[in-house]
Amino acid sequence: MIPPGLEDAIHGPTATPRLVDEPRTDLIPCALSLLGKPVRDRVTGFKGMCSSITFDAYGCVQGLITPPVVDNKPGEAWWYDVKRIEVTGDRVMPAPDFLLRYGEERGGNRLPVPDCRGVTREQAADKSRN
Repeated sequence: MIPPGLEDAIHGPTATPRLVDEPRTDLIPCALSLLGKPVRDRVTGFKGMCSSITFDAYGCVQGLITPPVVDNKPGEAWWYDVKRIEVTGDRVMPAPDFLLRYGEERGGNRLPVPDCRGVTREQAADKSRN
């Protein structure tokens, strides 16, 4: 049980309760939309491009921030929770097309950038086929 008053601190005052098995259809396209964009960690200020996203078994969704190359030497990349990541500019490379069906040809980037406001996987797939 969560102590009184801590619920808002954890979930925010406008959090809507949801079942554990209820799908989070907005989280996947939103997290994937960070790929290839310049980003900054809100806590540390670390900057770079989001080069990878991971969804782990414990519910954490993290983005790998890869800093720019300096003096021909790559910097060390670090993982940050996607809730801490903010986009700082326009995409620097196309996002991969993760919604191809088996047997489809890969003919360039057809994945639309999700708007992160309730876009489901099915909606993103429909847009990528057009």
